[in-house]
Amino acid sequence: MYVKNFYYGTNTIIVDCDDGWEKDTMQLDNNGYVISNCHNGYCTFTYKNGYLKEEKIAGIGYPIIYSWHNENMVQKTSDYKINYEYSNREDLLNINIFAYPDNYGYPFLLKLKGFSSKNCLAKTYATENSYSCITTYDYIFDKDGYPNQIILKCEEGVDNHTYSYTFKYILTYY
Repeated sequence: MYVKNFYYGTNTIIVDCDDGWEKDTMQLDNNGYVISNCHNGYCTFTYKNGYLKEEKIAGIGYPIIYSWHNENMVQKTSDYKINYEYSNREDLLNINIFAYPDNYGYPFLLKLKGFSSKNCLAKTYATENSYSCITTYDYIFDKDGYPNQIILKCEEGVDNHTYSYTFKYILTYY
């Protein structure tokens, strides 16, 4: 087990891990959104009207583009494409934990990358060359409308082989 320490400065967050390997410095804009970080390379983020629009990673020749419709992220495109579908149920958590880009193990980043999608994620479709993945999201809500369980059912296909698996997340609120 290791511990991550977070140091907050003016428009900067430094994450230092006691394993001796991991150190990350994130620059924030005036809205508190991450505009760059240095974890495993250098990334920059741009926003449009508070929504994440583009992510650029040093050493990769193409940007990652995020498309939005009706306050929901509907597509993530780079050398692969992920399409997102949503239920009609509003996401009261307002973090949409499965639709965001890699957050480098820092769940708090979800709020630092602009607005999240308005509704609960229902399904994703990912495709790249001979790979495909369809994931469905089922929820069990508490009496106040917050999810206390999220069940992901994934079906992946690679070169005519199909793999299926299920994840169950249990959420606890304090």
